[in-house]
Amino acid sequence: MKHLLYSLWHRDFWLLLVCLPLLVGSGCAKEEVLSTDPKVLLDAAWDDFRLAEYDLALKKFAACRDLTEPATDEHLLALYGLATTWDLRQPMPDQDDARASELYEEILATAPDHNLAAWSQLALARMNHLVPVGKDPDYDVVRKGYEEVMAQFPEHFAGQEAFIYQNAIPIMTLEPGPTEEALASLEQFIADHPDSQFVSMAYNLCAIGYETLGRYDDQLAARLKELETLELDPTSPFIDNSWRYWQIATTAEFLAGNFDVARAYYQLLIDEYPVDVRTYSAEQAILRMAALEAELQAELEAQP
Repeated sequence: MKHLLYSLWHRDFWLLLVCLPLLVGSGCAKEEVLSTDPKVLLDAAWDDFRLAEYDLALKKFAACRDLTEPATDEHLLALYGLATTWDLRQPMPDQDDARASELYEEILATAPDHNLAAWSQLALARMNHLVPVGKDPDYDVVRKGYEEVMAQFPEHFAGQEAFIYQNAIPIMTLEPGPTEEALASLEQFIADHPDSQFVSMAYNLCAIGYETLGRYDDQLAARLKELETLELDPTSPFIDNSWRYWQIATTAEFLAGNFDVARAYYQLLIDEYPVDVRTYSAEQAILRMAALEAELQAELEAQP
């Protein structure tokens, strides 16, 4: 019995020696010491945001805000970071639209002509547009919000983005009347802003609108221009044009009846994305078109 008690004591003693540093460390862990350099705090906060460490991001944005003078760039960037985090953090129940709105409004009140004022105004409009699943936006409020951004910042990227979102609303109704009006606006935007970073999105909306109106040749031309004007980061590992190639090819084959374009983009899909789930279908499409062309040619040759 004495030997057994000694063994148990000996075991527990060594367990205590092993676990004591862990217990002490966990009980006395020091909080992260934050930098006092606003730029360092901002960079670290955005890194946390990208990693979905939203509480850490909020802490660092708040520290930067408290360290900086109102109306300075760093102060406004900190406010914008706080607003964006409360606005977009996931999961959705953790978002706080009221706090985000207050912070965006603070930027607008503090520096109405600042670059971030334009993006804050757009963010406020987007909050009314992006509603939870199962709810419908109040489109009158949404349109008014976008119109305010466009009126205040007509040539700013935020104003141009607001224009795209505003015209997406009638295009997505798939109704001819609203679609025709939106197409006229989008075509004018493309003519006036050929170098805009949003011109590819404008072509995308045009392609949808042309399909609604049965203008399939125009739809195909818009799909091609959408791809041509798309701005991509060549260093990004996430670039994937397979869906765009497929859209162009199927539009060309089934709607515009342009087998040359269809064949070219099916082949691009096969060559650049050989393991894509659509590759086999692309191969079959090329064979299908070749068979149809051969059949038509045989019928022509059989005619007297």
